[in-house]
Amino acid sequence: MTYLALLLVAACVLSSGLLHRRVFTEAKAVTNLNELADAFLLSIRTDPSAYSLDPYSINDIEDEFEVESITYELYFKNGTVNGVSNVSRVGDVTTSYNSTTKMDNVSVGLEFSQINYTGNYLVTGPLINDGGGLNVVITSLYAELIFLANLTDTSAVTFIVENITLSTDGTFKVHAENNNAIGEMVNSGMATVMLQLFKSKILAMMESDMVELLNNTLKKMTFSL
Repeated sequence: MTYLALLLVAACVLSSGLLHRRVFTEAKAVTNLNELADAFLLSIRTDPSAYSLDPYSINDIEDEFEVESITYELYFKNGTVNGVSNVSRVGDVTTSYNSTTKMDNVSVGLEFSQINYTGNYLVTGPLINDGGGLNVVITSLYAELIFLANLTDTSAVTFIVENITLSTDGTFKVHAENNNAIGEMVNSGMATVMLQLFKSKILAMMESDMVELLNNTLKKMTFSL
């Protein structure tokens, strides 16, 4: 009984020490990851062209909408996104172990103070084939980036962007400039549809493009924590 009790005490002391070291290590890693994220974002703000993020082009998009039960086709072309370099970290970087990938999930919250999308649109349908310039301004655009990383070797950490989610609780303004007066017939309905499209399809397109652009850069880089 005495021997068993000693074993239990020793096990508790050992596990307590391991837990303390683990918590200390995780806390240190989060501090270092915060500093690493801030340094990385500073480099993006300083030289966004090096990351091909500001500006960058997104693919053309096609959709349709209705005005008084009449269906029109809507095309977004030659889209360019500016302002991605106006970014800062929100909150602490968080980490969690992913048992499936055997790597760590690293989550970073970001805020873009203002994003601008410029491009052209074309509307086709009954009695209309009209287009013009398009400008979208998004303020307070938030992003959650989830990376996969192996934090075991802190001297040579690599990151892979697994996912990015964009959302906004700020303003989302769409301004369309028509080439001629015919377009005014559908302009009000079109602006509403454009707003919904930008909140879904174009934000999704931006998410996909950002993942690809960041991964193209990160695959050439290693970091030391």
